[in-house]
This record gives sequence, C-alpha cells and structure tokens, in this order.
Amino acid sequence: AGFINTDREEILINALFCLANMTGDPFERAWMMENGTYRQVWQHMTENRNLRVMQYALALLRGLAVEPEAQEILPRLGLVPHLVGIFTSMAATGFLKTLVLDIFLHLSFRSSNADMMLQPNV
Repeated sequence: AGFINTDREEILINALFCLANMTGDPFERAWMMENGTYRQVWQHMTENRNLRVMQYALALLRGLAVEPEAQEILPRLGLVPHLVGIFTSMAATGFLKTLVLDIFLHLSFRSSNADMMLQPNV
C-alpha cells in the first residue's frame, strides 16, 4: 500500500526526476539556486511521506549540493537532522542512504560546515 501513488504524486515524482537530472548541468544548477528551487524541494521533503517523492527530492538536493551556495543554505534549512533521520530509519532503502551520504559529502566541502559535521549526532 505504501507504493501506491496518486496521480498528483506521480506528476511530482516525474517533475523531481526531471529536475534532478538537470542538476548535472552547471547552468541549470545555478538557475535552480537563483530561483530557490531548493525551497520547494525542501517542502516536499518535510511534508510528503512517499518514499519515491523523498528519493527524487534527495536526488535533486544532492545535485544542488555541489554548489557552494547550497552548501551554505541547505544546513540552515535544517537538512542535516532530516538526513540523519533518514539514514537511521529502518524504512530507508540502501539507495536513500547512499543519497544521504552523497549530500553529506558535498556539504563537507564547505569548511564552515566542519563543526556541524563533527557533532556526535551526525
């Protein structure tokens, strides 16, 4: 029953999939950061419990996280506790956990994130 998606969720999943793929292009990433795409994706991460929505939202955030601006903004949104929660969740798939680790890797490229990354709960 957890994998049955409404038409609205299918549209959201397809849109997130498309945008996540577009993060491979530096110009598209810059455009997404400039237009605050991460804010809308964050909303889906925190309000939608569908694992496929979460997977594609995380894939999009992973793509954006290579940008220095995102490495500054994403932790301030509260992403880190959310990532820890996903990583420690029994419901999280191996792929979700891999996305989480990729995002942590990208966030670690910003030296000011070092203290946060060394906290016992991370």
